[in-house]
Amino acid sequence: MKKLFDYSNFWLIWLECAGDPDGTSLFKIQEEWKIKTNYLYHKEAGLGKPLFKNMLEHGYLQDGKKGPAAKFDWIPSYILEKHKLTNSNEWSLNSFIIEKMPVMQQFIEHHHEVLFDRQIITRLYKGDLGAIKREGSTIFDDIRLFVFISNLIPFCKKYGADIVVRMLFTLVSFYSEKDLLGYFNALRQRIPEDQIPKVIENEGELVRVLYAFEEAKKP
Repeated sequence: MKKLFDYSNFWLIWLECAGDPDGTSLFKIQEEWKIKTNYLYHKEAGLGKPLFKNMLEHGYLQDGKKGPAAKFDWIPSYILEKHKLTNSNEWSLNSFIIEKMPVMQQFIEHHHEVLFDRQIITRLYKGDLGAIKREGSTIFDDIRLFVFISNLIPFCKKYGADIVVRMLFTLVSFYSEKDLLGYFNALRQRIPEDQIPKVIENEGELVRVLYAFEEAKKP
């Protein structure tokens, strides 16, 4: 059975509602993304009702003062489904992601007004409606990458390896679908450094994470 977050408009609606604790109207979302029809209000094929109503009923949204507002307590289960643990006792990137999930969840809930700010999100997806529909499901990976790079910077400064950060930002800037570099820069301007969670505790953990990323890139 198709899950709600498998519908492309799920991410358009949820991300737009996540930046304002008072919520937002579907009309405002359509206006922001230059949608000429009211199709966000229409019944979704296979659901029998508009998608946003299903999102309200299943706990992805709640009623806000201005319209639907995002809920965040479903995120851990979504992450767990994407990054399943194995029976192995060995360290893995999935186990690292799951281990750090509580502190990442706190970060998302505390800073959601910045992480999902309408202007910042529009910039991330370059104002492209198709991009937010295709790539919206990776938003938590983007936030995790921002936190990881922010954790990496002190190590690079400590060992005089600032070029590593510059290389990472260069790679990020070439991302075709999203403006990740612009997104990260906007977040760094508005979120104090001491409020970014510490997920890389020491050099040993850093090496394991970097190695896992390198292995993940191999065919």
